[in-house]
Amino acid sequence: MGGINLVWGFSSHFDESKVKKVLEKFKCSYEDPKDPYQKWVCKGVELTLIRYESKLVVRGRENEESLQLLWELSKIDGLRFDRGNAKKFVELFKSLHNAIMCTE
Repeated sequence: MGGINLVWGFSSHFDESKVKKVLEKFKCSYEDPKDPYQKWVCKGVELTLIRYESKLVVRGRENEESLQLLWELSKIDGLRFDRGNAKKFVELFKSLHNAIMCTE
């Protein structure tokens, strides 16, 4: 298992309350932001999630629970990856032979 370093951007449909529901489900806890650009910082399942004005940064260790949390976040309408982060995300979820995975 390796490390995770992903950045989500926000579209006009972004709803922060949906992200917070996922974090609650995984029993993540909030900490004080370390700089004025951070809106909030949340830790749990060996991940740190940092909310900035226009992005959500996720860093930590890859394990079963952290991958489940990322998968749930990926279902939220309004969170989007650029091409590089989409590729990193797809690589975290090993696909079956001959499976088609879309990074868009």
